[in-house]
Amino acid sequence: MVKNRSVPGWWFAVLLAAAALPRLPVVPAGFAIDDPLMVEHAEASVGSAGVLLESWPPGLYRPLVGLHFEACESLFGSWAPGYHLVSIALHVVVTWLVCLLCVRLLATGWPALCAGLGFALLPSLNEAIAWAASVGDLWAAALLVASVLLAMSATESRPQLEGWLWAASLAAMITSMMAKEPAIVAGVLVPLAAWLFGRRRPTWGWTVAYPAVAIAYASWYATRVAGPAVSAQLAGNPWLCLSSTVQKLMMTLIPFGQNAVGDLLWSGQGMSRVLTVAGLVGFGVLVVLALRRRDRVAVFGWLWAFAAFLPVCRMPWGQRYAYLPVVGLALVAAAFLGRRQSRRSPAVTTAIALILAVFALASLQAAVSWTVGVGRFTAPAQNRSSIAAQWKPAPKAVSSTRSPLVTRPC
Repeated sequence: MVKNRSVPGWWFAVLLAAAALPRLPVVPAGFAIDDPLMVEHAEASVGSAGVLLESWPPGLYRPLVGLHFEACESLFGSWAPGYHLVSIALHVVVTWLVCLLCVRLLATGWPALCAGLGFALLPSLNEAIAWAASVGDLWAAALLVASVLLAMSATESRPQLEGWLWAASLAAMITSMMAKEPAIVAGVLVPLAAWLFGRRRPTWGWTVAYPAVAIAYASWYATRVAGPAVSAQLAGNPWLCLSSTVQKLMMTLIPFGQNAVGDLLWSGQGMSRVLTVAGLVGFGVLVVLALRRRDRVAVFGWLWAFAAFLPVCRMPWGQRYAYLPVVGLALVAAAFLGRRQSRRSPAVTTAIALILAVFALASLQAAVSWTVGVGRFTAPAQNRSSIAAQWKPAPKAVSSTRSPLVTRPC
C-alpha cells in the first residue's frame, strides 16, 4: 500500500463528467419493462414497514430497492426522469468509490484515475444505470466498496475508533446484500481485503463475523423467497458455471456488437465452445501471471470479478449483472497500469485515451439506443394489471424446483 494516498480535487470533476455525461440521454426515457409496476407498488406501500419483510417481486428479497422506490416515488411520483437522474448520481458515487479503492490499494497517480474512468465509461454498465428497476446493482456496488474501505480504515485507525469502523463496515455489507443477491460475496471479499491490504491484521472475531453474517443472511433470504435462489445458481455442472462466468466476463469487455457476439457465444455450436475455451485460457493466463508476480491487487481484482458473477452464473446474459464484477476488473486494470507507471510512454497514454474514447462513444450510443427503444420494452397499461397480479406477494413461500432468479426479469 502506498504512503501518499491524497486525491486531487479535480479528479472528482473529471470522474463526474465521465460517469454522468454519456448517460444523460437516458434521462428523457420513460419507464421500461417492470419499472411501472415497481413505481405502482411503491406508491401503494409508502410509509409501510412491510417493505423490509416482504418479497417483492416474488422470489426476490431486496428491501433496499423497495425503500429506494418509495423514496423516489415520494419525491418524483411517476416522473421517470427523476428516477434516471438518481441512478446516474449513484453511478457517479460508485465511480468515485472505485477510484478511492484503487488509490487505497495501489497508487495515487494516473493508474487509479484511469481505472476510475474506465469504470465510469464502460458501455456494459448502461443497462444497470438506465433501467430504474436495476438500481439494486448500483446500491450493492456502492455499499460493498464502502464496506471494504471502512474495513481497511479500521485496520489503520486508533483503538477508540476501530470497533466503530468495523461495525460500520459490517452494516454496509449487510445493506449491500439487501440490495442485490450477488453482494453476498462480500462475506469473503471484505475480510480478505483487510487481511491482504490492511496495516494491521484484523482480529479473528471480526474476520469470522463477515462470512458468518453472510451465511445467516442467506438463510434468512431463503425464508423470504421461493427457495435458495443464490445457492441454486451454483448447483449442477461446475463446468457450466465456469464457462458461463467466462462468457459473461467476455461480454462485459465488448464495447460494440454485444448482441451478435452473444448469439455466437450461446449458440451451442463449435465456434461457441472455441470462444469459451479461448476466453477461459486467456483469463487463466492473466490470473496465473498475477499470481507469479505476487500482484495482490490484481489477484484480488480477478477474485472479485469471478466471485461476483458466480451467484448469477446460470442466468441469461444481462448487462446489469456486470456492474458489481466490473469493480474487480477496475482493480485489475489499476494494478496492470501501476506496474508500468515508471515506464509510461506517449504510446501507452495514447492507447489509454483511445480506449476511453471508444468506451465513451459506445456508452453514448447505448444510452441513446435505450431511450429510442424503451417504448418497446414497457409493459402496456392494459397488461399491467395481469402482470401485477402475477407479481402479487404471496403470504407463504411457494416451493419450486427451479431457481426463482431464472424466471424473474430483474
